[in-house]
Amino acid sequence: MKVADKKTKTDKKVTLAVDKSGANKSEVSKLEPSKKNATGSGFCYADDAKVHPYLKEFFSYCFYKAAIILRERLAERITEFGLIPSHLGVLKLLKGLGDHSQNQLADQLGIDKATMVKLIDRLEKQKFIKRAQDSSDRRVWRVGITPNGEKLLLKVSAIRGEVETKFLSSLTADEVKVLRKCIPQLLDENRVNT
Repeated sequence: MKVADKKTKTDKKVTLAVDKSGANKSEVSKLEPSKKNATGSGFCYADDAKVHPYLKEFFSYCFYKAAIILRERLAERITEFGLIPSHLGVLKLLKGLGDHSQNQLADQLGIDKATMVKLIDRLEKQKFIKRAQDSSDRRVWRVGITPNGEKLLLKVSAIRGEVETKFLSSLTADEVKVLRKCIPQLLDENRVNT
């Protein structure tokens, strides 16, 4: 069966298939962007960094696009380890802070508990973390990084460094230094008081 895709003027994709009898069968579907992004959170386009000159004055738009691009580039590099960028946050916290409850981790990362459970389940399945009931409260699950998780964290931290360096390569060393200082400062100053 031969298949050909054609783009129509109405932004629909027409798939033409010729079966054994020679009859044409067509299927019409809405056009989708070129590929799924590495984190699986949506679609990305051929040129994610494209910003129309009229929109370059919108700091929030450019800031958001830059963050998405950096996250996607990191996700593409660490997918071979079965990870997404959020996993790195979990591993980094566990390495730095030691064993934590799932709820404490969710709070530290600023994510909901259901998402935290999914992240932990995947890391535990890969034996990068261990989970055990708290000795003083059986309702609480404590999570800790394993030696395999620590080795992995070293590898992916090096990859993360490479991705960030390449992403920031068009900036001078002084500009990178200022940016690295200003972004956390903006986050600290704009936290919602709870």
